[in-house]
Amino acid sequence: MANRLATGSVVAIFALGLVACGSDGGSAGSFCENTKDFETKFENLDPTTGGFSELQQALDDLSGDVPSEIEDEFNDVKDAVDALAEVDFTNPEEALAALENFDQAQLEESGNTIEQWIKDNCE
Repeated sequence: MANRLATGSVVAIFALGLVACGSDGGSAGSFCENTKDFETKFENLDPTTGGFSELQQALDDLSGDVPSEIEDEFNDVKDAVDALAEVDFTNPEEALAALENFDQAQLEESGNTIEQWIKDNCE
């Protein structure tokens, strides 16, 4: 239960930021369009059934569209998801150990920056 809540917080930071609407920067229009369905697609993410792998693939697909203004923050979140995709969330000890390695404040800050950028540019 604890691992699911902590995992959910990482996803919520990113997915809620993407709900509002790798390179030198992508197209704002393309990024906005390709992030519209993140909340519905990942709101019930279950890390014990490969949910982070699905999110990891979606972020990989989106990487080329990330505008340069939020590229660093996107990469912070993507790096966290990449690491979480490797964790066996059916093993509570491994899951909790992995989650302790994340800077929740930094991820929240990155998510907030992405969310604000989307509000300013996608709505």
